[in-house]
Amino acid sequence: MLRGAVIRWGLALMGLAILVGCKSPDDGKVHLRYMAWGNVEQLALEQQLVDSFNRQNPDLHVELFKVPQSAYKNKMILMFASRTSPDVVRVDHYDFPQLAERNYFHELDEFIQGDLEFKLSDFFPAAVEECKVNGKMQGLNVLFGGGIMFYNKKLLNEAGLDDPFELYKKGEWTYAKMREYAIKTTKYDKSGRAQQFGVNMATMPFYFATIQAFGGRFLNETLDKCLLDSPEAIEAMQFLSDLRWKDKCCPTPAQGANSAFAFETGKLALEFNYVGASARYRQMITKFEWDICPLPDGPKGNSLFVKGNQLIMYKETQHPKEAWRLMKFLTGPEAEQVLYVRERRQSPSRIALAFSDAYLHPKTPPFNMESVSMTVKEGTKLPIGPRWPEVMQVAGSELDNLFAGREKNAAESMKSTTAAVNKLLGEEPGF
Repeated sequence: MLRGAVIRWGLALMGLAILVGCKSPDDGKVHLRYMAWGNVEQLALEQQLVDSFNRQNPDLHVELFKVPQSAYKNKMILMFASRTSPDVVRVDHYDFPQLAERNYFHELDEFIQGDLEFKLSDFFPAAVEECKVNGKMQGLNVLFGGGIMFYNKKLLNEAGLDDPFELYKKGEWTYAKMREYAIKTTKYDKSGRAQQFGVNMATMPFYFATIQAFGGRFLNETLDKCLLDSPEAIEAMQFLSDLRWKDKCCPTPAQGANSAFAFETGKLALEFNYVGASARYRQMITKFEWDICPLPDGPKGNSLFVKGNQLIMYKETQHPKEAWRLMKFLTGPEAEQVLYVRERRQSPSRIALAFSDAYLHPKTPPFNMESVSMTVKEGTKLPIGPRWPEVMQVAGSELDNLFAGREKNAAESMKSTTAAVNKLLGEEPGF
């Protein structure tokens, strides 16, 4: 009882502080707040877009509300719960379905249907579907994209290996080929100390991608049953585990400490990542050439997947029409040109831009941008539902046993992971 009272008083005081601190000036403009997170470069781009919107909309003024990434989720949930949320908020899709169930978001169908300038058909279907809850649009997709692979051309050339993107175009870029490349580009000195590695360890959602390529699934279609104990899923996870513990071509947690074999060091040949890392790599990498290719194909299909973030309108905003104008701008051609065509922070969610000459033929690396466009066109939506944060908390701790080396047998690890996740899914939600 005491703890609940403290939380309620904390929420009330935080809400009062926010309201007092954000009193709008008497300048005749409608004032909106937009909340987002990101590294220094991303937030600078967000501010640039907000400034451009303010210039083009002199009757409005938008303030970019910045929160450190480490504190963003907790701050966002507290502001929703205390009814002090900014008008427009960027929400990671990992959290979007769960928060939508709490009724924090304003449905957007009325704005979309009443706006002749805005057409959902301009966007990739997967980017639209990811924003729907019970068939209703409750967000617009931003920073949309899928997993890809970065590769160090210098290390591959030194090992006498063909370009992975060229292999992809011939249908020969497979998990078996990737393993071969990883082994051939891994080097140890005479004392057994690692000098360079072939590939980094995949993380979630790249686990999902590999399982998909081997013919398995993480969850069933209704998202209420874990399927990781299937033979296909076990084979996929054993493959990933073996890269580290059997083939020794992937750094262990100890070897990878302090980013000793991060891609930008030049000591890693292949990396599972998102194209958004390109902006950082263009600044940091000066001593070797690099590029990107799609994730490999597996025995039972491709491993392409997509995921974005959602821009949402707070349900209790006092200015819904103005908030819609901001959301439309932040997902419009000008914003996508800046974020994705110029900076390549992810993929355009607009089909025309994703296949435009400006996006597909850049003047700076990465050059193989077709890798991204094909991924977002053909990628599978991740099985993220309202229970996803809980599922990943349970599954993550179980999977750590496999990838940290405490359990080398994927069959046993997947059995225990499946049991733990299904036990969770059989219980009432913890939110």
